[in-house]
Amino acid sequence: MLSLHIEDNEILYRAIPDKPNMWKPELDRLTTAVFKDSHGLSVDRDGHRNEQQVIIDFDKRFSNKRGIVSILTKTCREIGTKPIAKPEEDNIYHAEIYDTDGSIKIKNSKVKKLRDACNIVRRPPFAKL
Repeated sequence: MLSLHIEDNEILYRAIPDKPNMWKPELDRLTTAVFKDSHGLSVDRDGHRNEQQVIIDFDKRFSNKRGIVSILTKTCREIGTKPIAKPEEDNIYHAEIYDTDGSIKIKNSKVKKLRDACNIVRRPPFAKL
């Protein structure tokens, strides 16, 4: 059983929705839309899994192979957001990132910082090389 406290050294992973507005081809980078979700910014915590296992688990849950980004929990907190463990019956690794005031919607300035600080684990299929 995973603790409900997410440690600073845990890595959070986000599957990039399969939408072209998630990538700026002219800049060859993600848009801030990757870190916006009016229902809560859903992520998976690593939960002591290696990155390859996280990718395998994402591919099992999503019908199409999506892009994936990662960000360190400590970085999220330094930016001023709050990762919260929200395990689900079919996914004990589920978490969400909120603004520090508890709002589901993260302020735009923080969304930009999340985008700039994240690592691309797998480029989205619609991101042309």
